[in-house]
Amino acid sequence: MHITTLQLNIERGRFLKSLISYILEKKFTILTFQEVSSGYYSYNNKNCFQFLKDNLPDYFGVLVVNFRLKNDKNSFVGNATFIRKSFSVTSHQNIFLKPYGEFDKSINASEHATSASIIEIYYKNLAVTLINTHLAWSPTSKDTDYKIKQASVLASYIAQIKTPYILSGDFNVDQSTLVIQFFNQLGNNLINTHHIKNTLNPKTHRLTHLFPKGIAVDYIFISHDIKVRSFKVIKRKLSDHFALSLACTIK
Repeated sequence: MHITTLQLNIERGRFLKSLISYILEKKFTILTFQEVSSGYYSYNNKNCFQFLKDNLPDYFGVLVVNFRLKNDKNSFVGNATFIRKSFSVTSHQNIFLKPYGEFDKSINASEHATSASIIEIYYKNLAVTLINTHLAWSPTSKDTDYKIKQASVLASYIAQIKTPYILSGDFNVDQSTLVIQFFNQLGNNLINTHHIKNTLNPKTHRLTHLFPKGIAVDYIFISHDIKVRSFKVIKRKLSDHFALSLACTIK
């Protein structure tokens, strides 16, 4: 089975139309997105998940809402996975690494809920598990106690997966952290093996002091039984992050 994936923190829909144009051009198999937002949290108050669904008719989407604005159910932020309709979903569950919450506007981003969406897909007698996550934020890309605790829960779950898997997301930490070491022990870290040093877009990211060096905080990990055909950082203006593109073979 050949699969192509696109991983991106979509920055709450800032460049959503450009992103959709790119997806339609490249025809990826799997899309894993973070900061999929609606209402107060979105650019132009757009419901990003619904907009993506409406404009990507060849995909079906799975959304997990991490948190909502208190007293406004239409304002939320979550993760979304889109899968081509030629594939079947055999199982789906969400793991909350920090419990779902409803917050007021003044809460610090480090308090936001985090999760992982676990989806097993099936095609021509082959199964693969997709893990889409957005791990905890802090003002630094280094470890914190709560980042380590949340990441260890996810790593323990992944260690039990029996199928080939693809883990992707915005991890909010750099390569030197214990958080990343958890996942390095389980599979192949493509950011590491392809020597990627930055996944943030210097032209659109608000933290200008990070550049020109930048930081790699977005990752794709794959189980050892998946063969990489190509792996690229997509340096288009699609977000304040760069997208990651993987083409792989699963036998």
